[in-house]
Amino acid sequence: MKSKYLISFSVILLTLFMSACQSITHLYSRSVDDKQQLYRDDVFPNAHNFVVETQDHIFAIDQEMKDMVRYVLKPKSDDADKAKLLLEYIFSSNHIDMSYDTNANVTAIDAFHGKKANCMSLTIMAYALGREAGMSLRFQDIKVPEYWVRSGTHQLLMGHVNLLITRKPNSSGSHVWSKEILQIDFDPSAIKKHFPRKVVSKNAVTAMFYNNKGAEAMVQKKYDEAYAYLKAATNIDPKFSSAWGNLGILYRLNGLHEEAINAYQYTLSLSPNDYTALENLSILYEKMGNVEEYNKISDLLHNRRIENPYYHALLSDEAMFKGDMEDAIKHLKKAIKLDSKFHEFYYTLSKLYYQNNQIQLAQSAIKKALKLNKNFKTEVRYNRKLSFLNQASVRH
Repeated sequence: MKSKYLISFSVILLTLFMSACQSITHLYSRSVDDKQQLYRDDVFPNAHNFVVETQDHIFAIDQEMKDMVRYVLKPKSDDADKAKLLLEYIFSSNHIDMSYDTNANVTAIDAFHGKKANCMSLTIMAYALGREAGMSLRFQDIKVPEYWVRSGTHQLLMGHVNLLITRKPNSSGSHVWSKEILQIDFDPSAIKKHFPRKVVSKNAVTAMFYNNKGAEAMVQKKYDEAYAYLKAATNIDPKFSSAWGNLGILYRLNGLHEEAINAYQYTLSLSPNDYTALENLSILYEKMGNVEEYNKISDLLHNRRIENPYYHALLSDEAMFKGDMEDAIKHLKKAIKLDSKFHEFYYTLSKLYYQNNQIQLAQSAIKKALKLNKNFKTEVRYNRKLSFLNQASVRH
């Protein structure tokens, strides 16, 4: 799932989305009558100096993009044909030739002309172009299993959204929508696995964009900028719990423990089954010396995540980060036992074996990754890795 086609928003540190266990989350939730109580503008006095992109700016397209739509997409009457042409145009070497850049959290215009975008920006650009072409598009939040990637000393939780194409209203003017006819998704595996999905608003996606920017700024320790974006996210979509959870992290990083607890508890009141805040609340409890609460929450979360292969991949990454290759290999083998079809597990296992001086096992793992992978550019990368390992094997 960690590929150039992943549509994502990020939540920093050890965070997760999970179901069930409301019996414990309600113990830590707390509603707030006035959300303004949760902001601390005085602690981030320079936040107002940052210009947060407006929603119109994020989704805007310029004349060159309009011309592309006019000559490439509009001649087709069927939305399915328009969608296929749009995707071809985005990735064709003769046109945009878009490349994935995890740090390119940019507007639709910047993605189009810069030819680089992360997955959130890619789906925003596709939405903007598709709407200009007259396509009926809506955003969907795909409930994929919790999946983490590392950014320095932080772990990021990745989410997934795609675009749903529906038929236009009928000629009588009725606004009754028909069955879905197509989805634009840059991670086809998410569709094949039939994960639950929910239509979300443009405001929600804008909040995700701001949340990305805020998380990125937080990782870089640009706390005033992070506050500006997270406040913008919670203002445009007050029910977007991830942004409130990230605001709690920002408070914790700045020593505002009570404010962080309030933000986490408010997050849980908005989304009782969202364990993003609960995980970070346990981290804060440990920092404050409340070992009993920390252990209670940690044990619960461990038991609930034990069947998630990405959790074991997370534990493997943590072990690798600490330099314990044997433990990292052990955890990744558990991940593969739970999901033996995910090629990146084998790619990572190959790297671990190589670092542990087990060249033949590294070769075997990368061959399995190649067999399971369906993406051409990833295949090129894996073949380079295999060639390197073959040379390393000769040297040994």
